[in-house]
Amino acid sequence: MDNNQLNKHIEALSVYANGFPFCEELSIESRGNIDVYFSPFEHVNKQAKVVLVGISPGATQANIANLKASALIKTGESIDSISEKAKQSGAFSGALRNNLIRLLDYIGINSKLGIDSCETLFNENKHLLHSTSVFRYPTLQAGKPISSAKKGLSDPLLKQMVDNCLADEVRQLPQSAFYLPMGQGVDKILLALCERGLLNRNQLLIGLPHPSGANAERVAYFLGEKARDKLSDKTNADTIDDAKRQLLTQLNRQKLSGEPLKRYGGTQQRSRIISAAQISAPSEKGIEKKSQSVSAASLSSMVSAADGFMLENIEQQIREHVAELSLEAIPSKSRTSKELAIVRGDNTVAYISRKTGLKKGVLVVTLHPSMSSKLDSMTSKMSGVSISPGKGSRYISSSNYKGFDSKGYSPQLTSNEHQAVAYKVDVSGGFNTLKSFLKAC
Repeated sequence: MDNNQLNKHIEALSVYANGFPFCEELSIESRGNIDVYFSPFEHVNKQAKVVLVGISPGATQANIANLKASALIKTGESIDSISEKAKQSGAFSGALRNNLIRLLDYIGINSKLGIDSCETLFNENKHLLHSTSVFRYPTLQAGKPISSAKKGLSDPLLKQMVDNCLADEVRQLPQSAFYLPMGQGVDKILLALCERGLLNRNQLLIGLPHPSGANAERVAYFLGEKARDKLSDKTNADTIDDAKRQLLTQLNRQKLSGEPLKRYGGTQQRSRIISAAQISAPSEKGIEKKSQSVSAASLSSMVSAADGFMLENIEQQIREHVAELSLEAIPSKSRTSKELAIVRGDNTVAYISRKTGLKKGVLVVTLHPSMSSKLDSMTSKMSGVSISPGKGSRYISSSNYKGFDSKGYSPQLTSNEHQAVAYKVDVSGGFNTLKSFLKAC
């Protein structure tokens, strides 16, 4: 799919009829139950510091952008001017823009950018914002506006828009820009771009609910405007709380600067979250306290509801605790990396699973298989540590354990992968047990 369609649709836009964004004249392509229509959402703000990513422009947004383009065409504006002004007019427009502004101010994006309110991102401070969607052009699925980005990597037509449009935009944007995904499955698409090396995981601020009117209850709960006991059965408060905690923690330790982001890990400048004065946001002290220590109750589940991997504030605490042992936790290559490597100099000491056991407050720690003779006998004396054997063997194997360089260590395993021994470490009461265990290694 061509990612520059405006020239092809100038004539259709010049005679655009108000309220008909899904008309035949603006059709780009149809395949199966997916129909894609043109609307001028192609402009890329290459100086942006914040990137808002939705699923696809809806009927309201497409109609507003089309009307603006039509008016600009009639006044003789240039193609570049039409592209920029029409997109700015239509992007996240309509009723959802007010909710979006409230959400952004609530989490402190306005303070991070040094502006009074994120409302100004749509007028005098528009140079700071780039708005986009996983599916750049208005898209219908089975005749209705598409409501999820989940098929963006599997459906051929949708994947074309991800590969040809979204990925192209990302390449043009600053490496220092932050991305706020909004809508079902949008975060998964951006995480996939991280896997491809187009984005750094630290650029993603995941956890903001979609600002649409259909999502009003979730937005109200996120903003603290509706109590948990007043929520309907359709709203999962725990999921929102987990995502919100992770988002605020990340914002609390990073700043929106003009410098390219470094990989997460190591010492970073921490900046404060200051919410808009009219919004009742979590207190700054409360946020800072959560980023530095986690209660035993919250440690009973260390998994992100958003993607099923370790919560970022938990991973950060592990880094801080192992640093006290003169060890280092190597930054994960992506949000979906399965193991966190613990090293001392050039030697890999252990791997901690970022996926297994987390819901029960347990860390699965794997070590070089040669450590079993020493540690297996010690576990009976160590409270909170137990052996985690493999199937039919004391050993387990995975290509993820390449730091151990342990292929073929035990004949009990026939796979040609690196071998290890695993232990379960209960950290539901804190990280002291993990520290004691790693000291013994």
